[in-house]
Order: sequence, then structure tokens, then C-alpha cells
Amino acid sequence: MLLVLSWASAGNALLTLNGAWHRVRHDATLRFMMIAAVFYGLSTFEGSFMAIRPVNSLSHYTDWTIGHVHAGALGWVALITFGSFYTLVPVLWKRRQMLFARLDRMAFLARSGGATLIYVFAMWNSGIIQGLMWRTYTEEDTLAYSFVDC
Repeated sequence: MLLVLSWASAGNALLTLNGAWHRVRHDATLRFMMIAAVFYGLSTFEGSFMAIRPVNSLSHYTDWTIGHVHAGALGWVALITFGSFYTLVPVLWKRRQMLFARLDRMAFLARSGGATLIYVFAMWNSGIIQGLMWRTYTEEDTLAYSFVDC
């Protein structure tokens, strides 16, 4: 049931541009806000997925949970905030757009691809490996890896 409301919101955000996707290529605000909506949809799906008992037993106390939280924080909250700045700053300084349009694209790539995706994927990967390592037992039925090893 959690997915219905959150995915309706994410779908509404993405379908708002139905027929105007060409504007995303040139408008920094739309770029940030559309990627933020995608991260919102993925984070809410992942949160509901992590609530399933077998998945939770794998992900609990691992870096996967940290990656999930940061996918929402960096992907949704930070990118929607940057998108709003790209709208508010020109309005406050009475300009049509930001001064350096080429830097907008570089800032978008650095914030979404560099900061968010690399960090979140690294945390997901290490969290799943941690969870699998904590499920590995020796022949004497003791854990093969200690908490410090993971």
C-alpha cells in the first residue's frame, strides 16, 4: 500500500512533462527535478522492498540501509533543492536564466552522477556483500566472518 501513494506522486511528477521532454535537455531546473522524481520513486520502492522479512534480514545493520537513506537524501531532497535554486536565483536577480549555462550541465552531472550515483551504488554493493558475509557459517556452525571483518 505504501507504493501506491508514493509512485502516484513520482508518476505525476514525470508525466507532468508529457509531450515536453525536449525541454529537459535545455532547462537545468527540469533536469534536476526529473532526476529527483526518479530517485523518489526508486527510494520508496526500495524502502517497501526492504520491509519484506527475507530482504530485511539480509539488509539490516549493513551499508545497504545507509545507501538507501542517502539515495533518498542525496537523490530526492538535494536534487529537488538544487532544482529550486536554479529557478529562484535568476528570479531574485531579475535575470532570464543562470549566467553560465554550460556550468549548469557540469554541475548536474557532478551532483547526480558523481556524488549521488557512485556513492549510493557503492553502499548498496558493500551492504549486500556484508549481509551475505554475515550468513556464511563454518563447519562448526560459527560465523565465518566477524562483525569487524565485514
